[in-house]
Amino acid sequence: MNTARNNESSDNPQGKSNHTDNPPSPSKVLVAIFDSLAAVRQVLQDFGQFLRHFWDAPRHKNKWTETATVILTLLIAVAAFWSAWIFQSQLTEAHRATDLSEKQWKVQQRPWVGLSGNVEFPKPAVFQVFMSNTPKYTGIDLSIVFKAKNFGVSPAFKTAAEVEVEMRDNTLTLSQYQMKGACSHADWTSQGEGSVAFANSAVFPTGEVTASFETVTSQPIELTKIRRVWIAGCIAYQDEASNVIHHTKFWIMSFMVPENAIPTIVEKNAIVTKFTLPINGWEMVKTEAD
Repeated sequence: MNTARNNESSDNPQGKSNHTDNPPSPSKVLVAIFDSLAAVRQVLQDFGQFLRHFWDAPRHKNKWTETATVILTLLIAVAAFWSAWIFQSQLTEAHRATDLSEKQWKVQQRPWVGLSGNVEFPKPAVFQVFMSNTPKYTGIDLSIVFKAKNFGVSPAFKTAAEVEVEMRDNTLTLSQYQMKGACSHADWTSQGEGSVAFANSAVFPTGEVTASFETVTSQPIELTKIRRVWIAGCIAYQDEASNVIHHTKFWIMSFMVPENAIPTIVEKNAIVTKFTLPINGWEMVKTEAD
């Protein structure tokens, strides 16, 4: 019997237990699961942060770079426009200065023909009333003499002069219509079409020429309504460098004829009656030169 117990005891010893064959408890399983989930969550969070850094950082950098590029492009465009504007302004100013210098040089070198001394009236103005005309028409016979001088440094060519006379009331406005006619006739004469050019039509520096006119004209105005006589004179000439016609213009008016003045008859026949009016002097109103 004892032998039998000993044999049984040697096959199944009671002092030892095999732990590998025992299953884990439920609490340990839950702890392991939670630990695993926490580890996975941490890994996912780390990976998500990595992705955010990977994607967000470059995008932020790209946006900033694009913005900086746009701003830099705009600044370059503004700078280029500003430089172009400054260059254009400098170029315009340079052209203006060059043109001004050229004009000043031409002004300094060109001839300048103008009046020298006073305009003279060798005899009194004679007013004419023709019997064939109505009393509202009056003619005038006026002698005018003046000297023209070249004040420039180069000769003046094709020099000519003309005057137009106007009888009017006491209106003091300049006779623009008469001046236009005087300059037109002077231009025509300057081109060799007329017969009252100054000698050979060339006036050298400091040289003088004398113009003399015997003007006879008539206007639709009554003799008793005449208060002033206006003279529009124009001198036309050219310089050697161009074909531009220059003009010197002058306006002269008589002193006022008193309203109670009585015309004096100086000659009368079957055709015309000639009168004089008390014109006591003449006044230079304005001169122009171009």
